[in-house]
Amino acid sequence: MLNQTTKWTLLSTLLYGMLSLGFAAEPPDWNDSEIQWMGYEQGINVAKQSGKPIMMIFYANWCPTCHAYKNIFNKPAVISLAKKLVMIKVNVDQSPHLSQRYQYDGGYVPRSFVMDSTGVVLEALYPEKSYKYFIKSQNIDGFKRLMEKALAVM
Repeated sequence: MLNQTTKWTLLSTLLYGMLSLGFAAEPPDWNDSEIQWMGYEQGINVAKQSGKPIMMIFYANWCPTCHAYKNIFNKPAVISLAKKLVMIKVNVDQSPHLSQRYQYDGGYVPRSFVMDSTGVVLEALYPEKSYKYFIKSQNIDGFKRLMEKALAVM
């Protein structure tokens, strides 16, 4: 028979494991009604056909910052820019191999990449720093600038 402390330890470990695997969290609300989000394969194909640059974001359901991106994707200026790009979102827990392929400076989330229409990351648009693909959820201007730079290159 397990004592009370052992039961609580097992329960808390189980709950933490479920949260870390994304079982207890909903996908982030990134304004799907106004921004056309695509999966990786579809987005790459659309970009190649249309010639539009890509913004791809790696996220996780359990990530608080990913959920806070709701503030970014509801801003009119960001919505307008998103319509000029191919917008791709990739859940790291559902696509671990794809996530690993884009772990240039770590596997953190969210990671935001801008790419040309063939899927090549536009490295020159990023500052030389640690976690350079991370954009704070409060940095709406930084997010817009990255989107604008991707459009200017194309």
